[in-house]
Amino acid sequence: MRELDAERDDEFQTWVKRLNAESMTLLKQISEFDLTDSDDREAFYDLVEKSEARFTDLRNRDEIAEVPTNVTIEIDRLLDRFDEATKRRVIRVSARDPRKERERKKEKQHREMARTRSEQLAEQLRNVYDALPNDE
Repeated sequence: MRELDAERDDEFQTWVKRLNAESMTLLKQISEFDLTDSDDREAFYDLVEKSEARFTDLRNRDEIAEVPTNVTIEIDRLLDRFDEATKRRVIRVSARDPRKERERKKEKQHREMARTRSEQLAEQLRNVYDALPNDE
């Protein structure tokens, strides 16, 4: 019985290490974006799509059976946040638009939307960690 518990604990620890690696990478990359720049916003959305695939892979790993249910729920919510962020992806406004004022207004809205989405993803990622047992 102890061997089985130790094996389960090892599987859970492996899963947490993978979660840490993916999370640290995502947060570091997000922090490097200048969301006032349209190219960086596009890169942000590309990163969100890639991260969604990585966290989906993490969610589907066999070790998930050893993860507490509330952590699994928070991972599912994080995946939903990724999905929401990419569904409503904003297409960049062309710089050649003669209506500069409207363009600036749309750019500001796009910046705010990207910033809000990055904050929502970070908050949900914190919720995943808050759901982990305290000794992790």
